[in-house]
Amino acid sequence: MRATGHQYKEIAEITGDSRTRVSQLIRRANEHIREALEDLETEAMLPQRAERLRELEDSPPTWLTREIGRPPRDSRRRRHAYATRVLSWRRAALAIDDYRRRTGFDSDVHALGLRPRDESLAEAFDAAVRAIEVVGQLRASCRELGG
Repeated sequence: MRATGHQYKEIAEITGDSRTRVSQLIRRANEHIREALEDLETEAMLPQRAERLRELEDSPPTWLTREIGRPPRDSRRRRHAYATRVLSWRRAALAIDDYRRRTGFDSDVHALGLRPRDESLAEAFDAAVRAIEVVGQLRASCRELGG
């Protein structure tokens, strides 16, 4: 009923349950839906890049955490800031990983190394550097705001 647009009050009137009970049932239903979606996502074959991003988020290598830190955690106070930081972290992680894969750079400690002379590789390097800078700027602005 909630999915079809009914309000909690309307559902309570229709079912004869209290609003508190309706709220509990909706919360449980949402949890079941979320679990079912997670199961489907796990079963479905993710594109290679999405799978790599998941690996980077779940177990960030040293070279990544030294460059952009760990993936941001949810701060219930600032949902927009959190979403922006996560997105920028993901973009940077993938940009760095793309560069490393294209160039074969495999340092365990350093994310990028020196800028290559080859123009197409230099573009990938520059894209990674820009993404890293955005992560740093967002992290600094969150520190200034106390989050």
